[in-house]
Amino acid sequence: WKGAAVRTPDGWTAEMAIPFSILRYPPGQTTFGFDVGRFLAKEQLTLTCPNAGRPWNSLLAADLVGLHPPALKPRAVFMPYVTLGVGEGTHRFDAGLDMQYRLPSGLTALGSLNPDFSQIEQVVEPISFSYTERWLPEVRPFFMTGTDVYFPGARSFYSRRIQDFDLGLKAFGTIGNDTYGLLDALSYGSENSLAGAWRHQFTPNFYGRLLVVNHDQPGEPGNLVCGLETSRTWRRPNGGDNIWTVLYPAGSYELGGSRWSPPGAPASV
Repeated sequence: WKGAAVRTPDGWTAEMAIPFSILRYPPGQTTFGFDVGRFLAKEQLTLTCPNAGRPWNSLLAADLVGLHPPALKPRAVFMPYVTLGVGEGTHRFDAGLDMQYRLPSGLTALGSLNPDFSQIEQVVEPISFSYTERWLPEVRPFFMTGTDVYFPGARSFYSRRIQDFDLGLKAFGTIGNDTYGLLDALSYGSENSLAGAWRHQFTPNFYGRLLVVNHDQPGEPGNLVCGLETSRTWRRPNGGDNIWTVLYPAGSYELGGSRWSPPGAPASV
């Protein structure tokens, strides 16, 4: 996309051109959600127009109607690699392939065969004398893509435990009121990791989501985790409230909520 801004006697004006080619939309789409946000660094405030609430809800965005975008022409993107290493008395040869394909429905599919994560700059781990596992952010593109929106959170699925794999498949996206995410990483004969989520938006302020995470490894006990997540928001002109729950079949659960108010008014979490 392209953007430009200029100062004017009344303030400033900005223009942006967003090509349809970088968007995902189903065939026949004529209405698009539209929301503009601005962060005021001095006041530490974020402004949106129209007001999509807090937390931000894309279903409350404005509607751009009467658009007739070109029909998407899905095409696969292939990114092969070959590496060769030669040392004293040793040699190494590796080859692999990454693939991405956007389906006409709006879903995105990813595939990775024998990925080479050694070429990705990793997070520097701090020195800590502790028996507790440290949580570190994910930086590998295969796992990062779509993770925040379409897959179980780090409390259920910590992708950094998957050091490497032979074949990885991933699909995610939104169709109507349903959002899907599915990931499978397979190491032949040693282990298989699966993570998936399905969310249904009942109303703009209420949704439910099913979560599943599974890890299979020969000689180790099965590790299957399922969960049900719900979130309900009440919005008012001067703020709002939110309540969320997460339930697991093992008997554990989480319950939380928040209240927000206009700038300058007290808020609680």
